[in-house]
Amino acid sequence: MIKSKQLQDLDFGAAENLQRYGHVDAHIYDTDKVKNCTVPIVFVTTKGDRTVIPASSKHLSDRLGNQITKRIEIEGGHVTFGVGKDDTWFRE
Repeated sequence: MIKSKQLQDLDFGAAENLQRYGHVDAHIYDTDKVKNCTVPIVFVTTKGDRTVIPASSKHLSDRLGNQITKRIEIEGGHVTFGVGKDDTWFRE
């Protein structure tokens, strides 16, 4: 996301993108579509994430702007959302 300045699938290059995604370019997610969203967005990041660097999280957070109703940073890493045992952050 840092290089492309866009929220997109991981870009493996044309040949591998074609194999993985079925097209040569990594899919780009249009964050502008969220601007008319009426559903509250909670932006959750983890302190120990080695997959998504803080600059990428900040860039996305800035793009979403006022659409984010709450920002939370929790302990753990990228997989914490899928396998973490402590989900109290989700219930706050």
